[in-house]
Amino acid sequence: MIKTKQCRGLSFMHYGGYWSWRQHPPSDQQKKYEKQVKDAYKKANPAIFVCGYWDVEYILHDHPEISTAISVETSDREGSDAFKLLTENRNHYICKVDDVDERANRGWYPPSEENMSPLLDYLKEWVSRRTDNNLPESLLVHCAAGQYRSPATALTAHMLYSGDPIFSATELVMNSPAGNNNLSANWEISRIMDDMLRLGGVFLSAAKNIPIAKIKRDEMLYQGEKDVDYIRSKVSEALRVPIPVPEPGDRTMHAAAAGSDPRAVEALLAAECEAGPVGNNEQVPLHRAAISGTPEIIEILIDQTPYFRSQSTQKRDALGRLPLDYALNNPRLVDTPILRKLEIVTEEDSLLHS
Repeated sequence: MIKTKQCRGLSFMHYGGYWSWRQHPPSDQQKKYEKQVKDAYKKANPAIFVCGYWDVEYILHDHPEISTAISVETSDREGSDAFKLLTENRNHYICKVDDVDERANRGWYPPSEENMSPLLDYLKEWVSRRTDNNLPESLLVHCAAGQYRSPATALTAHMLYSGDPIFSATELVMNSPAGNNNLSANWEISRIMDDMLRLGGVFLSAAKNIPIAKIKRDEMLYQGEKDVDYIRSKVSEALRVPIPVPEPGDRTMHAAAAGSDPRAVEALLAAECEAGPVGNNEQVPLHRAAISGTPEIIEILIDQTPYFRSQSTQKRDALGRLPLDYALNNPRLVDTPILRKLEIVTEEDSLLHS
């Protein structure tokens, strides 16, 4: 584990000129917070800036002091105005990797230790260069959309300075655009960085929890919460939820469904994970939840639209059993409201498959 130290001088900004709140119209507190973050963006120096390719020119115009930039994508941008700005009088590193992780396969060049190791070396060299005030130079990290690869890379960079994955992830969430501007972190980049830095899964769990932490931030602001320190503490709390590692052949949702912490399942759904992927023994996560018998997890997994829910309630595993069959034989679920609810939705969903 990297030695932890307080990090108050290096800002961490996820750029978004246009904010779109999930809640509409936004509350007064949400509008006030938006203004605060935009003002902080203008003054941030030194800082790590995260963005999509089309925002590169805006940031470099606003912050000409940026001396180092990293492109994490495979698109050929050479010759474009943004590419010229990235390379002129700046240290520019290109990591050719596609946005591939458990959730999606968007390309042909997945993250690997082979392409992440030199990137990590570059980040370590960057963080070792200090200005007169003993802070790293400002850094710009971009990918195509600024939603997956660049946040994971920038989170690694900030954590190398702070020494604390939770602190760095909290800064990223607190200083990100609101609402419909997606913010996540590529899981495979995060996993490899976690392994190479020997962080014991804390970094990877924090990366996976980023979407739910941002949702919680927005909800608190919508409800009128004014205490930013309180919001920050709740964001950090959400980022600390351990996300279990699946067995080979399973998905992360299988491992979370088999556990006892419903917060892990909620976090994965917020991160756009499938609720019903097929894993070992032809089982979906609802099978595992019925076997382990945590009512709150079963509740979350069947709280889907009938079409998507039915793909789980009607799925027979390698032994020909439905999730309901396991629930009926689980002593923990005898005479519970959730067992009755699972019986009802399983019968209702059977009509969709008849």
